Amino acid sequence: MSQQARHARMQFPPVPFPSLRTLCKRVLAMALVWGLFGIFIGMTSAPRGQGVIPVISFAVAGLIVMPGLGVVLGLLGGKVKEVVIGGVLGGVGGMSLGVVSGRLDPALLANMGLISGGIAGATVATLIHFARWVGARQLLAEQHS
Repeated sequence: MSQQARHARMQFPPVPFPSLRTLCKRVLAMALVWGLFGIFIGMTSAPRGQGVIPVISFAVAGLIVMPGLGVVLGLLGGKVKEVVIGGVLGGVGGMSLGVVSGRLDPALLANMGLISGGIAGATVATLIHFARWVGARQLLAEQHS
């Protein structure tokens, strides 16, 4: 049997693309989570001791800016659970670093950790899932050859 005929008969697992409904739900959920992250980041980034108006305006600014990142990460395949876990762990780690160092504001480091952890949670889990899918394709290709 020729090499071309053998490749034509191999059955690979389907490409892991979600349905349009699943994709829309994921993007909406990710935009909501990142919107909540944006409110938290805005509130903790506001200048202290200047009243309520800066806190509200920074929270609204965070709500405007951050959902766009959630939409992009949702389209890339990120899941809410991994984002929340990564964001919380990153925020706690950043705040802990700020408290231990004593040099920087712990709230600002918590914000940086929240963003970094959320992005890492969204992308690392997706990359691991994709790597497993590619590995399954390679195993099937080796079994058929």
